[in-house]
Amino acid sequence: MVINMLSRNADGMRADTAMLDFEDSMKPTWPNVLSGFSNLIGAVKGTLTYDDPETRKSYRLDPSDMPLIMTRVRGLHLYESNVTVDGAPVAAGLFDFAVSFYHTARLLTEQGKTPKFYIPKTEHYLEARWWNNLFCAMESSLGIPTSTMKATFLIETLLVILFVLVFYHLPPFVIYSELAARTRDAIVATAFGGMMALLVMAIGGGHDGPRVSDYFAERSLGDAHGRNVVNVILVDFRAIDTLGEITVLAAAAAGVYALLRLRGGRARLPRIAVEPRTTIGSAKRERAETAGT
Repeated sequence: MVINMLSRNADGMRADTAMLDFEDSMKPTWPNVLSGFSNLIGAVKGTLTYDDPETRKSYRLDPSDMPLIMTRVRGLHLYESNVTVDGAPVAAGLFDFAVSFYHTARLLTEQGKTPKFYIPKTEHYLEARWWNNLFCAMESSLGIPTSTMKATFLIETLLVILFVLVFYHLPPFVIYSELAARTRDAIVATAFGGMMALLVMAIGGGHDGPRVSDYFAERSLGDAHGRNVVNVILVDFRAIDTLGEITVLAAAAAGVYALLRLRGGRARLPRIAVEPRTTIGSAKRERAETAGT
């Protein structure tokens, strides 16, 4: 599979960049992890081969005609339990990057290529700073000039930022319902959610027709004239859906921008004093007592 990804297809086409993925595309068993490193090192050296015992077909790389290689490591939220330091497992992202960089960075620079890495699921600026320090330390330890390698970061905090800003500008918290009402609503919501989950599972489990992925794979080239199935799905088959997602993100960005601007004038906004533990029931009782007096 790796050799095919790094080679030209029957039509003479190949990718400009190929990503060897240690995260979503790999089941992180120890044999798979070691096999992944072996494939990565062989791909960088151009010596990766495979002989199929059933078809007796041999697969070879052409080192002079290969796409650039990018390595996607696992996130820091995962652990590599097979490697421990002082009895504690190391972060899988640290392990993947250290092994990959150590075995391939110098080879790539000697070939006139740039070591490229993809860092997933970055959730804090301190995490980005930690990665940068690691990059500099690894380059220094191997005698590679600083900033030789390149990294792409996936940041997954847009919704978190939006929610925090919304909560920041909400009025003081007020309880508008009794405990019994909230308990009832929780039971109803849980029951309805469970029913819908069971319904979806029942529908999905009983489906024995053709898979959607097979449909896209068969029709991407003939109907949409595209060889990259993922791009064809996003741009052609699901164009309206993709446009909707872009619209949602644009609206979220506009909301974040508006809330950031509003924060600057927060001190000038009128504030309504509300008792923090006021409830509708207690308010009614207060009105009744006032009317009685």
